[in-house]
Amino acid sequence: MKCNNCNSDIFETQKFCMKCGNKLVNGEGKQKSKDNKPSLSKKSNKKIAFAIISVLLIIIFTSLVLFKDHLLHTGYTFLASKYIDEDIDKALVWADKAYSINSDLEIHKKIYKRQYETTIENDPEEAIKYLKKLARIDRSNDYSDDFEEAYIIAAESYMDADIDKAVGYIEKALETNRSKKTIDMFRKVSIRKADELSEKNNKEEALQVLKNVLQYDDSDEIKSKIIELHINEAEMLLESDIHEAIRIAERSKEYGDNEKIDEFIARANVMLEEENEGERKIIPVSTEPITWDLVDSSSTLTDEYGTYHNYHICDDDSSTAWVEGVDGDGLGEWIALIKHDSVTLNKIEIHNGYKKSDKTYFRNNRLKTALIEFSDGSSFNYNFEDEYSKVDIIELPNPVSTYYIKLTIVDVYKGDAFQDTCITEIKGF
Repeated sequence: MKCNNCNSDIFETQKFCMKCGNKLVNGEGKQKSKDNKPSLSKKSNKKIAFAIISVLLIIIFTSLVLFKDHLLHTGYTFLASKYIDEDIDKALVWADKAYSINSDLEIHKKIYKRQYETTIENDPEEAIKYLKKLARIDRSNDYSDDFEEAYIIAAESYMDADIDKAVGYIEKALETNRSKKTIDMFRKVSIRKADELSEKNNKEEALQVLKNVLQYDDSDEIKSKIIELHINEAEMLLESDIHEAIRIAERSKEYGDNEKIDEFIARANVMLEEENEGERKIIPVSTEPITWDLVDSSSTLTDEYGTYHNYHICDDDSSTAWVEGVDGDGLGEWIALIKHDSVTLNKIEIHNGYKKSDKTYFRNNRLKTALIEFSDGSSFNYNFEDEYSKVDIIELPNPVSTYYIKLTIVDVYKGDAFQDTCITEIKGF
């Protein structure tokens, strides 16, 4: 054998090389390495082992908790699904328990959707409640079509039992979606409502209901219905005031030509000839404003704040106004103040714009030019100044004997925010 340090011959039993003194290990010379580091102590090994075991225990415990929650959530969801068709209250109890573990509303969506589907035909009001809950928790889907359908079904279900409720539901459908089927139902409900009002002799309200429909549907059916109401109103006046009856019949021509109109006017004119009436008696005008018997208009605005009725024009209240109801600036729209007997008119007072405040005045359109007409055929254009505090007083050059004052919008001052043209008051003296 050789010493690995000096390569001298050595015996297998030697512990040191006789020549260089190198320590021999197992019969071979081996130099101690100065770079060898001591191994980890037993104490260090125990710490590492303890740390590893602790981490593993934490992972196992967390997994068990999560697995338990998963099992509970799955179980609660299963029970909620089981009771959807059997007991909705129980289904909701289990769904709420599932939600308390995992903020997942999928089972609630299924419950509300199923309840909507099962109640829509027999109980549309209850169905709408569930649909609202569904839409509230499911913002990712658009339920406007479902709401439209629900409101239409609800309106139809109440047509015979409660026409006012039917009107309310179909108006909500219109707010949701102005589709053809909604407008068709709106026309159907409005005609029924107008018929009921007409039977109660509230013909003015009935006319207003039908005229509101014209904003969405100018079909011949609605126009014929309006003409029919006008003719019925004229028939009631035929014995007491033929001139007024003829005027109402003539006004109904705005909604189209109709044989009933021509027949009525012809019959009324024959009655006039038979009575051989001369000039009708003119009622003297006092210094007090004229009290009008009827207010009519081509349109009226209804929005989320309410309806700006035409009768606001003579309620002596600056916080209200008539507002035309068509798209755009309302050019060509009109309003008329009507008397059953003729009056002598000397002056007209007009509160232009919406004078609830200077803010409402300038945010909406105001009259710039208006055509003013009377039943005797006379008319003139009047130009307004755009001043919030100004009240326009029009002194007529000669007294006019008339059954009405009709004002038509010719031109406007533009509003800062809205295109609706407003008039607060019109008075005649």
